[in-house]
Amino acid sequence: MIKRNMSRPDFRAGFIHEATTDETVELGTKLSLLGKTETAETDNTRNTHLALAERIDVDLGEICVSISVEHLVGVLDVDQARVAEDLLTIASPFQHRKRGVETKLTIDNEPEKTDETLLRNIARAQVF
Repeated sequence: MIKRNMSRPDFRAGFIHEATTDETVELGTKLSLLGKTETAETDNTRNTHLALAERIDVDLGEICVSISVEHLVGVLDVDQARVAEDLLTIASPFQHRKRGVETKLTIDNEPEKTDETLLRNIARAQVF
């Protein structure tokens, strides 16, 4: 959710008050590289983005994440006085789904992953 928010064009363009075109491009590059390793994205990417979260509030049907200004400014090396702090709070609806012992949160309109076990069982049932 944090990664998706920071990749939005309106976030990149509005993150720094009165940013020049060069600053916006540089910020976009830094945000794209945030959490990536030299070879590929790994669990390290997820941990990097999660470390930016200052507070996570879960309410009925909504999750709200506040990104730490100090941490993000340190990672991106920008002036904290120029940061638009209103863009650092993300609210998103979610659905809570429970199947057996598994609990799954579907955030926003995130596409659900295909349940391979369910598909395999349906295919087996068709054979019999």
